[in-house]
Amino acid sequence: MGENIFDSLGNFLGISYTSNERKRDKYQSLYSSLNGKITKASDEIDKADGRFNRCCSYGNPETTGEPGTVYATAKQNLDDDYRTIKERLEQRLSEAQSAKSTAYQKYSHYKSMADTENPY
Repeated sequence: MGENIFDSLGNFLGISYTSNERKRDKYQSLYSSLNGKITKASDEIDKADGRFNRCCSYGNPETTGEPGTVYATAKQNLDDDYRTIKERLEQRLSEAQSAKSTAYQKYSHYKSMADTENPY
């Protein structure tokens, strides 16, 4: 019932790779891929935070007047830009984590269906 010609042929030949098994494997692959990319992205964000914090940990120069003001303004702009970029990256990372969760749910669904089709 819901089998395509390739599933029927595969079952006839004893290969038995159904569309549910194909979908299960597709979602498992997607889940694994997203998991690896999320881990790498999280690590890169952590590294960037460390570099940014080390770079900006020197504080304001003790000089007064224009050089100190220019430095403080530039540092504030850099802080603002970095925080904006980091917020965007974290939003994208959150979206990827949501997609990973959905992929796992789909994988579990199709795994269950495939197990029901082929209980061996």
